[in-house]
Amino acid sequence: MAYHNGIRGDIEEKLNDAIFLYEVISAALIVLSAASASLWLCVPDIRGQRWVLAVPLTLFANFLIWLCVKACEEGVHFPAFHVDHCMYEGFYMMGVPAAALMFISYRGSTTHPYLMVFMNMLCASFIAYLGLRFTCMMDTIGHSFVYHIIPYVVAGTIIGTLARKIYKW
Repeated sequence: MAYHNGIRGDIEEKLNDAIFLYEVISAALIVLSAASASLWLCVPDIRGQRWVLAVPLTLFANFLIWLCVKACEEGVHFPAFHVDHCMYEGFYMMGVPAAALMFISYRGSTTHPYLMVFMNMLCASFIAYLGLRFTCMMDTIGHSFVYHIIPYVVAGTIIGTLARKIYKW
């Protein structure tokens, strides 16, 4: 596995790759829609605008289906788990946006604290995923799943258990 600081060396080639562009555009749309939904969730009962939640959830479901299709196509080989540089870099990339979203959300009056945490973590996780797609040279589904997705799912689950304590109205 090649360790690479900064932008990946094959970025020009990847920007011409339809699969890479699909993943990046999907992740960017998830970031934008989840952040918007999180801000709407700051308003009690989101003023009846339930469609705001459907957009990021649909995009996320689409992304999960895409991962399954990609895994079936290339086969899944999960690497042995160890602390990888991707984990550190991803948490650095998501730290400031996650803190900002939590602070803004904390100031709101949500009546859906678990959805709020889910949208915040969805947004922050996909910010990290986007950053890692531009910095990590490993493109296998196993590496992406173990080092680019699982750490943020675990972090979101831990924070999700505290949702009622973090976002009390």
